[in-house]
Amino acid sequence: MMQGPVIHKILPQDVHDQMSNRGEFVGWRDDLDDGFIHCSTTPQLAGTLAKHFEGFDRLVLLSFDAAILPGVTWETSRNNMQFPHIYGPLDLTKAFSTQLLIRGDDGQFAMPEDLA
Repeated sequence: MMQGPVIHKILPQDVHDQMSNRGEFVGWRDDLDDGFIHCSTTPQLAGTLAKHFEGFDRLVLLSFDAAILPGVTWETSRNNMQFPHIYGPLDLTKAFSTQLLIRGDDGQFAMPEDLA
């Protein structure tokens, strides 16, 4: 049973595959540059995909219950929206869902039915 809002972390499939062996994720690219792990809520996913994942065709979408993750802070970012940022490592084993996102012929990522 969910205790809090659902937040998501999007990673290129190869990065996810490398990090999943470690169990703990400390960041990638913008996360490392900014000092926190960038996450999105479900309504923010389309904008995050468009802004940060233009050159990727295969991504992994990890979904978490924000209430059970330490270090989640909500901060104003793009378009004055509140985004979940994680200060500290993210335990990938706490993901309740891991789904592959594949870019379609139309150039868009098809969202899983439970998120569309």
